[in-house]
Amino acid sequence: MKYDQSITAPQELAQGQTSDTLWTIRPMQNSDLPQVLAIERSSYPEPWNEELFHHELSLTNSHLLVGCAAQEIAGYLCFWDLGCEVEIHNIATAPSMRRRGVGQRLLSYLDEWMARRGISDVFLEVRCGNEAAIRLYQRYGFSVTGQRRRYYSDGEDALLMGRHRESSGPSRPLNEAKGS
Repeated sequence: MKYDQSITAPQELAQGQTSDTLWTIRPMQNSDLPQVLAIERSSYPEPWNEELFHHELSLTNSHLLVGCAAQEIAGYLCFWDLGCEVEIHNIATAPSMRRRGVGQRLLSYLDEWMARRGISDVFLEVRCGNEAAIRLYQRYGFSVTGQRRRYYSDGEDALLMGRHRESSGPSRPLNEAKGS
């Protein structure tokens, strides 16, 4: 698999992190799985298991990234490169890092990755009840394109969300782009 170099820059996370916090996005490694699985289990009623993460790591079109703050995994993103579009399969943030911009950083990195490859379409499924995730995706220009009834094994529906970007440049959350 070919990956971009890690983005490493001192940046502040929202809500009180210090400016010397080092933020890094890098490819996920097998050694990251204990931390990733702990985040996964705390984030989803039907979490992925270790075998599924190993399987995703073995696929050539699957990209798994971890976002680290001060060398601790703060969140992760799994997406598939389908050539002309990207499908987000999984994104989660450590409970102690929620509402601190981790998901935004991971999505911004994905936007930059897509822009470098000329990919303008991205889509995903999200639980109808996951309001925080839906708001995050909406801030990044995603809109609801459909619904899958009883998609999850517990009977919850999934919203289909997608975004198409005309421009080739990376995006920012819509409230940033408007200057708010």
